[in-house]
Amino acid sequence: MAYSWGMADLWLELSDGQETCRIPLVGSLTRIGGAAPDVTMPGLPAGELHVWSDPPKVVLVAGDASLAVNGGVCIEGLLADGDQIDWGDVRLRFRREVGAPLLKEIPLEVPAPSLAEASDPGGGAAWLRVRAGMFVELGLADKGDVRKWQESVMRGEFAPDACARDLSVGVEVAGEDPRLMERSARLLRDFLMSSTMAGSGGARRKARQMGKKGAAIVLSQLFVLLAYTLIILVAMALLHAKWPEIFFDPLFNRLFHGR
Repeated sequence: MAYSWGMADLWLELSDGQETCRIPLVGSLTRIGGAAPDVTMPGLPAGELHVWSDPPKVVLVAGDASLAVNGGVCIEGLLADGDQIDWGDVRLRFRREVGAPLLKEIPLEVPAPSLAEASDPGGGAAWLRVRAGMFVELGLADKGDVRKWQESVMRGEFAPDACARDLSVGVEVAGEDPRLMERSARLLRDFLMSSTMAGSGGARRKARQMGKKGAAIVLSQLFVLLAYTLIILVAMALLHAKWPEIFFDPLFNRLFHGR
């Protein structure tokens, strides 16, 4: 059996001591702060906070200000109706529609494990990070999210797990997708051969590769020079055949007339 959150209205309450502002949570993810926020409010610290709707939780994505749920400092925490969220000097309260069903039990059919799941049971955070990176390289991740996380890296505010979650949202790709299989095979090959490219052995291999590339460049240049030379000789011969009075030099005339 598994559990799923029932449909309910979710919102955050922000109080300034005189009045309380209600901030609705729409969609599966609400971004607070950062480069592309869904919600802005006064007094926010530098960084970015994510509030997820299913299941309700808060995640500190970037920034030095501390995050606390009901007084307990954390980076990520599940939320229930009435929970207090403190982020820096900003205090929020998570609210859920009163009377909405909190949980409903649904049957869960466990499918047979796929090839990827059988070889890596459970996956884990490391696999999610690598998978999200392949999504970016293959152009499957949302371009806006990619730009946002590129900017966070440049600001020194990179959070790998939150980044992997963001970039994976909305990407429906099977574990045996040919694109992932091909890219993961090349990635494994690079990992496998990385040790052979280190030390003196790696230096010798790199030198051999550079030597092969240099020889190929020289041969290609010689071929181009020879081709241009033949084209010029043919053009001179045609001109001399049509207009014998045209004189290039004694060597050419001897080659053309045999004397």
